[in-house]
Amino acid sequence: MMSSCLTGLFNVRLCHSISIITCENCNTIVMPLLCSGIIGTIAVIRHGPQAAAGWLEQQHRWTHSMTGAKGRSRRPGSLKNTLVISVGSLLVMLTVGNFVLNVVSAKRYLQGQLETQAQDAATALGLSLSTLLEKGDEVTASSMIDAFFDRGYYDHVTLWNANGEAWIVRQAEKTQQTVPGWYRRLIKLDAPLASADVVKGWNRLGSVSVKVNPGASYERMWQAMVAELVWFMSVFVLAILALLAIVSSALRPIASMVRLANGVVNRDFSIRAEESGASELVRVSKSMNLMLDRLQLIFREQMEQIDLLRSEVHLDPVTGLLNRAEFDRQLTAELDSRDAIPNGNLIIVQVRDFAGFNNQFGRNTGDTLLCAVAEQIVSRVKTCDGVFIGRRTGADFVVYLPALADAKAESIAGAVIQNVVSLPAIKEWCSDDIIHAGIASASGHGASVLLSNADMALRKAQNEHTNGWQRYVENAVESVSAGIGQSSEWRQAIRHALQVSGVSLHFQPVFLAPKEPVLYYKSLARLVLRDKEVSAGIFMPMVERFGLLAEFDRHVVSLAVRELDESLHCGVNLGVSISTESALDDGFVAWVEAFLTAHVSAAHCLMVEIPEYVVQRKPTAFAGWFDLARRLGCTLVVDKFGLSSLPFSYLKKYPVRWLKIDRHFLEGLENNRENKFYIQSVIQIAHSLDIKVIECKGGYMSANLFVEFCKDRWDDIQDYFGGGVLPKIIGGVLGLYLLVAVILGVVWSYPPDLFSVVENKQNALQEMSAEDTVGVATTATLVTIADKLLDKNGGYISNDFFPPGIWLDNIKYWEYGVLIQVRDLARAFRQDMSRSQSQSVEDKDLKVAEPQFNFDNKSWLIPATESEYRQGIEALQSYLQRLVNPQKADAQFYARADNLRNWLQNVETRLGSLSQRLSQSVGKRQWDTSLAGDANAKQSTDRAEVEDIKTPWLQIDNVFYEARGTAWALIHIMKAIEIDFRSVLQDKNALVSLRQIITELESTQETVWSPMILNGSGFGTLANHSLTMASYLSRVNAAIIDLRSLLQQG
Repeated sequence: MMSSCLTGLFNVRLCHSISIITCENCNTIVMPLLCSGIIGTIAVIRHGPQAAAGWLEQQHRWTHSMTGAKGRSRRPGSLKNTLVISVGSLLVMLTVGNFVLNVVSAKRYLQGQLETQAQDAATALGLSLSTLLEKGDEVTASSMIDAFFDRGYYDHVTLWNANGEAWIVRQAEKTQQTVPGWYRRLIKLDAPLASADVVKGWNRLGSVSVKVNPGASYERMWQAMVAELVWFMSVFVLAILALLAIVSSALRPIASMVRLANGVVNRDFSIRAEESGASELVRVSKSMNLMLDRLQLIFREQMEQIDLLRSEVHLDPVTGLLNRAEFDRQLTAELDSRDAIPNGNLIIVQVRDFAGFNNQFGRNTGDTLLCAVAEQIVSRVKTCDGVFIGRRTGADFVVYLPALADAKAESIAGAVIQNVVSLPAIKEWCSDDIIHAGIASASGHGASVLLSNADMALRKAQNEHTNGWQRYVENAVESVSAGIGQSSEWRQAIRHALQVSGVSLHFQPVFLAPKEPVLYYKSLARLVLRDKEVSAGIFMPMVERFGLLAEFDRHVVSLAVRELDESLHCGVNLGVSISTESALDDGFVAWVEAFLTAHVSAAHCLMVEIPEYVVQRKPTAFAGWFDLARRLGCTLVVDKFGLSSLPFSYLKKYPVRWLKIDRHFLEGLENNRENKFYIQSVIQIAHSLDIKVIECKGGYMSANLFVEFCKDRWDDIQDYFGGGVLPKIIGGVLGLYLLVAVILGVVWSYPPDLFSVVENKQNALQEMSAEDTVGVATTATLVTIADKLLDKNGGYISNDFFPPGIWLDNIKYWEYGVLIQVRDLARAFRQDMSRSQSQSVEDKDLKVAEPQFNFDNKSWLIPATESEYRQGIEALQSYLQRLVNPQKADAQFYARADNLRNWLQNVETRLGSLSQRLSQSVGKRQWDTSLAGDANAKQSTDRAEVEDIKTPWLQIDNVFYEARGTAWALIHIMKAIEIDFRSVLQDKNALVSLRQIITELESTQETVWSPMILNGSGFGTLANHSLTMASYLSRVNAAIIDLRSLLQQG
């Protein structure tokens, strides 16, 4: 398959002249189908119908995967858009409905006005003409009719004589209308005709008929409609903007949850969800954080367990090197592989008479010596790619160096011997015949033969009876290098091949499984020397020896990109392997970035394979490659995974998406339980981290042995992380929360109903088992009002930070209006009603209650407003219990006229302020009356004599509901005052005045049927709820002024 080179893969170039075609009916891609048809034809010619059928079946699966589910998938709408569209639709319905109702109402009103105007005009004109007609003064009558007609409000005016003949006729000429014709046809106001008799006494002198011209009404309605339309559109736009802001604010607390979910997907377990906000979101955040901690613990324990088992099965417990079985397995896999590099060297290093060393110095010292020798060997070979080291028995160490020249291997063996001899333990042994090494070349030999040759070289070195090494020399060595023997010839041949493009690429398909579509085609380089292709196993050691790896890799990348540029329409992905030295070379990395930047389209189809050794040698370079791949759009594959024996934990530190398991772990997998367990663990961990695992063996991934194992676990973890379930759970919880919040918001927006003050008083007395006394009604009412403020639907909302409380500004201002009256009455209790005179002592409970109610009404926590207000309620209840206890005379309530008058004065100022603010909703010009015309009075800052004052649009409903809450509280307080101050009010003849105040206040609590507080322009077509409320409060304020006057003068 590899030797087929470009023949099988790039026959698709025959399609270069064919443009990319799409089907008009189904919008599917036709060009790949044309390519597959050509390739299928070639398959029939070469391999027969069965091969073609297999090819077509594979292409059918590929085409289905390209055009099936993805083509039918539909991106779900966001919760934010859904909420905005839903609420926006409701706003449109409300706005349009309100607009239509206003137009219909205005039409009926104007039609009635026109009929009334016509009849009134006819009657008035008839009365005015009666005297003139009696005198026969036709000229004056005509002048009067002309003056009446010239006002322009009438279509025609006719004066009839007693015989029914038209005497004076005035007909209006048709004028150009400023109102569109379609609007006149839509509204269609009838022009009423009215008549009246002209009489003098009992004599009928004639009659007059008047027909009103509706043109002025059309103009007024048109102007009003345009103004209302502009107003409604402005309100709608502002409402949508406000809705967007509210929804964005509500969704903001979930940002940390989204970051946490994305962190899990990206294998970053350091992110935590913020445990703040509403209690529901806090519980979700805590659950997600707990889940993340558990997952992190599971992954860490799993990785540690796998690493431990791997060490126990594959590694020597003393030195940490490969044990004998694992080394032999890897050596066999390396030498028996089809694409292995045959030019390698095996070194056996032995510490002679190690048993005697143990007897002389002890086993612990012996183990220390073994570790020291292992460290010396590792330090000398750690920069070599693909090297693996093992300890066979006792003090025997083996090192396999693939793709390494003989001279380099001999240099390493000599350096190892020299370093081991210099160890303190070896010097203490005092012997020159301790450390020996045998070297054997791997050219064409199997594992057993190679080990035997190296062992023979070791025995030869030991026979020299001095520290040193020997190489095994064969009698005859066949040349596999195309007739090239000397190193100088190799250097010249390689450089010439790179200069004249003497490098060809073969392509090996990489599959996830034998029947799955091709993932990509791996590029395999071949060097063309003397018209013959030389495999990488022969020339790559020479390329590395002469330091040409970076130049060679640049050449391979250039060839691969050129092939991609010529075949981009085929949708083919190509993979190129980068050597460790090139990956660590900053100059090579810079060249790759510049080259792929110039070939952006090809870069997106390139799979770059980086050896895992890069992580071991320079982690920063490894991270740099991932950053480069992200910017260029290519895909990075970690190659030779597992050979470096790194812990799996590094997979969480880098954005790894593809792993390529080294072939050593798949050799004899069917009979190797340890490797099977290792591969299963790799697959499980990789898929849990959203990493795809691939391995090329014989042209496809050998997944048969563990694909079911991986599939089950991958499906489970994908459903938990990558399958979209977690975002759906979050979205569902958020949607449910917002839906509940909207429903609760509607419920919580209703203030509590009025309660019976008399029943409330009786209930309080029953609970305390006490007799009635003065002050009980007012005190119990104040306690109940404060309780209602905290325990109504939704509780106390003014200090809420999360939905739905944060949205409900109307009920917040209602609460504020109630709270102001609670504060004022609590202050009146403390200052006046509980004290006999100004020099008397304050009540101990009222001294606590009054400041508690003046605590910040928006404090959410530390301390919460509710807790402070409840302390005030408890203090009032304590005062009430002492008040009804005849044994305790320290609690008093004085129902005197002066006490009531002082509290009413405070209420008067509150209502006056609210009336002014309510009336300012339409805007008005206000004169400065601060000094009340007093020439000697002064004020701290000068003000304009006349100011235009208007309540801000966003504050209109807030002022309205504050006034409504104030009136709600005053109704109950006034009814309690009527009970406790009855004798005073009767004595001053003020009881009726108080009852009238209560009646006016109750009118303020009628149901508001409009979905919003309307703010019509005075006498416009729209209602103005603020002015209506101001009217009620103004009458209440006036009645309170009269009541205070009666209490003072009586």
